[in-house]
Amino acid sequence: MKSIILSLLLFIATDLLFSQGTFIKTFPTDRNVQSLAILQATDGNFLLYGRSSDPGINNCFLLKAGPGGDSLWTRVFASVNQSGYLSKSVLLETADQGFSFVTEIAGNSYIIHTSQSGDSLWSATFPHLSYSTLQATSDEGYILCGLDSIRKICLVKTNSAGNEIWRKEISKEFPSGPGGYVLPVDLSVKQTNDDGFIISGNKIHILIDPPYPFLRSSFFIRANSNGDTLWTKTIDNLPFQRITGIQLSSGNGFTAGGSLDSISNTGRTHTNGYVISVDGSGNTLWTKSIGGSGNQEFFSFEQTEDGGYIGCGYNDQVPGYPWNSGLYLVRLNADGDTLWTKLYPGNIAGWGDIAGFTIRQTTDHGFIIGGLEYDTLNNEYLVLLKTDALGNVYPQGVNDKLSSTSLSPFPNPTTGWLFLNPPGNFTDLEISDMMGNVILKKKTDPANPSTIKINLTGYPAGVYLLRMKNEFSVVTGKVLITNQN
Repeated sequence: MKSIILSLLLFIATDLLFSQGTFIKTFPTDRNVQSLAILQATDGNFLLYGRSSDPGINNCFLLKAGPGGDSLWTRVFASVNQSGYLSKSVLLETADQGFSFVTEIAGNSYIIHTSQSGDSLWSATFPHLSYSTLQATSDEGYILCGLDSIRKICLVKTNSAGNEIWRKEISKEFPSGPGGYVLPVDLSVKQTNDDGFIISGNKIHILIDPPYPFLRSSFFIRANSNGDTLWTKTIDNLPFQRITGIQLSSGNGFTAGGSLDSISNTGRTHTNGYVISVDGSGNTLWTKSIGGSGNQEFFSFEQTEDGGYIGCGYNDQVPGYPWNSGLYLVRLNADGDTLWTKLYPGNIAGWGDIAGFTIRQTTDHGFIIGGLEYDTLNNEYLVLLKTDALGNVYPQGVNDKLSSTSLSPFPNPTTGWLFLNPPGNFTDLEISDMMGNVILKKKTDPANPSTIKINLTGYPAGVYLLRMKNEFSVVTGKVLITNQN
């Protein structure tokens, strides 16, 4: 017993000594959150916007967190969404350092604009417009993209006060028939460099007659500055797929991320992350499938400051926790090649599922992620995760070969499986007990800062020392193994 107490004290002292500026925070919630958006405000704090698809909840919310991830305040707003088919949630900071977002009540869309402290300043109503998403425009106004009362896609342009300037029905490609109908969902809109617009979404084919197949294909629509359709592109020659985010690239082209199923002659096998790059005329330039065995999906896909991309979502292949998913980060260059991947398993009691739903790059070149986690009783938690530029949860040195910090493995304590994000370009990993006996040696790839997965199952409970090195430096950390029964 004394040895365990001493190990715990040593573990706690080490943790305090190497306190970190990045963080993972969780907040209990009973709102049945279905969609999230996040940003870093100009004051350095973080804003998380959430929407619920549960008609019994009837609200959306803003949560403001400080630089360390601690909640500063929460504001709740009326919202009743028609169903679980939400378009991409977007949170905007405006020139007055207030915030704007779109929500829905009884088939009508609302832009709500708040002060810096989250108090409502004004709202604008858009009748017969549902499933809406929002973006800012170059004239400091807004563009909404949603569905009208007969499920046709509409663009609505407003001024900076939310007053409607024009409304255009931009697509007639989603018919209804006696056997069912096609529903456009997951809508996202961006303004292009010529002041036009690119819209992405997915078509759900819902058949009323048995056997009730549920199919999905993706589409892109290009419109000019007046909302007139220039071209449409539908991707329906692939297995079940979903586009969840769209980002502009050169020449009014764009790159979109989502997920794509793998199919064999026995049916659907698994899902991988999916990225597609398209030029300004709608021609596909390249596609990438990202992931491996099991299921990986991107729920958010954003452009980084260097022209590359960051995707976040989930990966259900968490070693040692076969029935749970981990929060999944993938960093890509401008050509869609993977630079690194990171995996964060859930940390709530019971090791429930966790996924990232929204991600943005921060002013220190790191990333802020908003997600959801569920314990084994299906209780829901909001997750706020801040990483460095390599996706790590501890600060990174100026030189990627000279780290300024210790190693920070997770979960810590652990009952067996351990995950470690290298804080730089290291070539060797070594783990030893407190008597100096080496229990594991592993060569690591200095060009690949992806998450390292380590199996310590079966080792005695106690504190163990981790050590990584290269020709320039050595960094260390500690992990506590607890009883595995």
